[in-house]
Amino acid sequence: AFPHGIASLKAITDRLHAAGILVGLHTYAFFIAKETLWVTPAPDPRLATDKTFTLAEKLGTDSATIPVLESTEGMSAVTGFQIRNSATLRIDDELILFNEVSTTPPYQFLECVRGAYGTRISEHRPGAKVERLKECFGLFVPEGDSSLFAEVAERTAALYNQAGFDMIYLDALDGSDILAGGENAWHYASKFTFELCNRLERPALFEMSTM
Repeated sequence: AFPHGIASLKAITDRLHAAGILVGLHTYAFFIAKETLWVTPAPDPRLATDKTFTLAEKLGTDSATIPVLESTEGMSAVTGFQIRNSATLRIDDELILFNEVSTTPPYQFLECVRGAYGTRISEHRPGAKVERLKECFGLFVPEGDSSLFAEVAERTAALYNQAGFDMIYLDALDGSDILAGGENAWHYASKFTFELCNRLERPALFEMSTM
């Protein structure tokens, strides 16, 4: 998104280095912004989900109600920066936001916004998977054991290497519990840091949440 990509960032780090200043790269660890190519125009299948339902009937392009077979008990449309919850559903290659949910039969997600985040509104067949994406800090995450998890680390390392940064701040690493629960947060925080460091072409100063 920078005016001329990594080359223009490199021009800035070169100027700062010439002035004797080291340059830090402030990241959000493995978290994925909703405007990235991993989300839009088609969501990457390796984005993490925490619930899967079955579409009860054919879903047309103009429907704002999504009927599912399984119980929606515990589903909520309440989201926020510190709330580990998502109101984003994925059906095939379409993302859908729900604003209300019926937790008694017939189970339904209601007042839905179709084609969220630039995805394409489509018809969906009965029996299609309806998956809720995981979300924390207003961002999506990759499956912790998927190739996407390592791909995010690879992209971060490439930016560090090519743009000439000296430091990496892994902000939001304290959100690692979103991947597989609090009891496994230490594993995925360490795993992401390891995947990143393995790809650096020169040492980095590090600071991170949960350091």
